[in-house]
Amino acid sequence: PEVLRSINNYRMLIYSIVLIVMMICTSNEKARNLIISVFNWLKDQIIKLKNMIIKPKTKEVK
Repeated sequence: PEVLRSINNYRMLIYSIVLIVMMICTSNEKARNLIISVFNWLKDQIIKLKNMIIKPKTKEVK
């Protein structure tokens, strides 16, 4: 909460930038496809990271 107080001055600026970017991205087919591909890439990277962290337990052969 205390960290966000300094951002309060820029709140409307951030909101307007996000709003403009969303308007451009929803009306432009190339931008929409770019966003979809970036989100798909991020999803794949998160899945790979989870698989690296959570390794399946393998049974040891004696």
